[in-house]
Amino acid sequence: PANRRTEMASQMDTWKIMQIVIPWAISFVSICVTFYVAYMTKQTQKMLSLNEKKIQQIDSNLEHLREDLVRFYSAFSTNPKETMANVLVAYEILMANPLATDELRKAAYKVREFTTVKAMSVFGASVKTDSAIEPGDTYQSSIDELGKAYRQIVEEQNQKRANLLNDKLRERLFKKTANSSK
Repeated sequence: PANRRTEMASQMDTWKIMQIVIPWAISFVSICVTFYVAYMTKQTQKMLSLNEKKIQQIDSNLEHLREDLVRFYSAFSTNPKETMANVLVAYEILMANPLATDELRKAAYKVREFTTVKAMSVFGASVKTDSAIEPGDTYQSSIDELGKAYRQIVEEQNQKRANLLNDKLRERLFKKTANSSK
């Protein structure tokens, strides 16, 4: 019986300790989970903010490219000297655009060369066409190449934008799912 009492007292002490330790352990785990959720929320917000900035940059770059291309197309006038000067300036501005691809540069160069040859012929000056202009190339085919190159750039940038938006939507869905499970 004395052994039995000691054993029961030991079990009671263990039970009392468990009643104290278990709530403390649960509290500690809850605090750790709270810090983890706060950290993950902050990281998600940073990523969403970064994606928004990238999307805004894509939109801005596309807007500048469109403006540069409009400037290039608008450079043509009835005065050949003015047209040649405007086209040369607009061409340089277009070439400086960070989105300009090799295809766009090549097509814009052809348009610039055709314009120079045409403008110079008005003044009776014979200008030899550049080697970049291949047999069969015309002013219109060069304009068409320019438009095609521009559309390709826009499609690529829009795909990048869509990928960023999809990432953003996935994160929002994740966030909503996480919030609804609380």
